[in-house]
Amino acid sequence: MLLVPLAALSLTVSGCGRSNIFSSAHRAGESTDTRSLEADAYAALQNKDYATAITCYSKILETEPSNAEALYGYSAAKLADAGLDIGELVANLIREQESAPARLAPALSAMAYGSPQQASNLLPDAIVAKLDALSSALDDIIPKLEKIVRGTSDGTISPNNADVNLNLGLCYILRAAIRVQNSGISFDTDYNVLVTEQNIELATEVGKDIIRAYHRFNTVAVALGITNESAIANVRQDINDLFEEFKDESGITLDINIDYI
Repeated sequence: MLLVPLAALSLTVSGCGRSNIFSSAHRAGESTDTRSLEADAYAALQNKDYATAITCYSKILETEPSNAEALYGYSAAKLADAGLDIGELVANLIREQESAPARLAPALSAMAYGSPQQASNLLPDAIVAKLDALSSALDDIIPKLEKIVRGTSDGTISPNNADVNLNLGLCYILRAAIRVQNSGISFDTDYNVLVTEQNIELATEVGKDIIRAYHRFNTVAVALGITNESAIANVRQDINDLFEEFKDESGITLDINIDYI
């Protein structure tokens, strides 16, 4: 099952394409019926009404907390509502389009601006400007996507699904970069790490997120059968390089071969 990436408005959900005979008889989100709520959520995503989509998916998850498509759809709406649309980036990476950024820093820049922009910090200014909203959204989204990847959802989306793993990997990198903002740790676009204030507890959590991202990209590589020449493989190598530099500079003792998910 290949899903459309997070925040892409053509997100595949169970309600998509089904005729909802009650669609003209209720307001979006009023129904407690899962199929109606799925249809309402999909329509809201199409209209970029992310608040309504979040409400609909939340209602589904209240009664079906393991509903994988609702977990995924909620994450799409939540991330878009926080001001970040990574759908096109993920689609281009998976399809190996020539326009797909072949390195991690340009990929993060594309998440923020729609296309890579010059920057000196790994975290683009456009993301820094939305730091609080994105940080809150990521803390909400990541456990939901982890539920799918760990295989503890209802199984309608495979734990090895390339879209879910790629989205989750990018979310981990974003959270890692956000966590080090104003902390005495900085990442630049050449994956150099500067540590001016030691904080092993914070560094350990950041390191785990980088490793988790690395393993998600590994999963994507296996799922898609990609070669070492692909953009995804290049981004994965950048994540590895970032971790090794971060490990050396921060003094953490984590092992990149262990998936800390």
